[in-house]
Amino acid sequence: PGAPLYQMLGAFFSIFAPEPGAIALMVNMMSVLASAFTVLFMFWSISLLVRKIAGKAETLSVANKMAVLGSALVGSLAFSFTDSFWFNAVEAEVYAMATFILSVIFYVGLLWERDMHKPRGNRWLILICFIIGLLFGVHFMGLLALPAIGFLYFFKNYKEVTVKNFIIAFVIIVAILMFIFKLLLPYSLSFFAISEVFFVNTIGL
Repeated sequence: PGAPLYQMLGAFFSIFAPEPGAIALMVNMMSVLASAFTVLFMFWSISLLVRKIAGKAETLSVANKMAVLGSALVGSLAFSFTDSFWFNAVEAEVYAMATFILSVIFYVGLLWERDMHKPRGNRWLILICFIIGLLFGVHFMGLLALPAIGFLYFFKNYKEVTVKNFIIAFVIIVAILMFIFKLLLPYSLSFFAISEVFFVNTIGL
């Protein structure tokens, strides 16, 4: 279907071009902004993961808090200056925004894992589903966050990890990903395409 959400956001950013010749620059700036927020969400994700090792925030010493933030800073900045991410960040292509959505999905997945057994903790899961819906209008790369979220659920709910239940979890997670990617997504789009042709050509709407 192309990248309709990306194109709509590009049209929105083009509004702020001071002259027609700067429209391409503003669409490029959309990728720059998306990449900057990707690094921000990666920083937050790493800090959540490192805090699982270091302990709860209330019990951390100042040195441990600096270690957590320093780890997140080093990890996110190391990613910032990698070749593939840097070149995606400065071109008018869908990959910067797709990476941004990927980082948001993983961060929200960590929040869901944290609040899973709390009242209304599943609100994060609903947000993940909404973001995946938006993802289809940009690029499907964000679906790669789903296996990671599946393993977050597995390790949260299964205290005793064995080779058997790990392999079963792996198969289930891959099956869910393949169901979305190979069945739900293409066939739902085919349904819309067939519906459009039917309503226009047969009924004449």
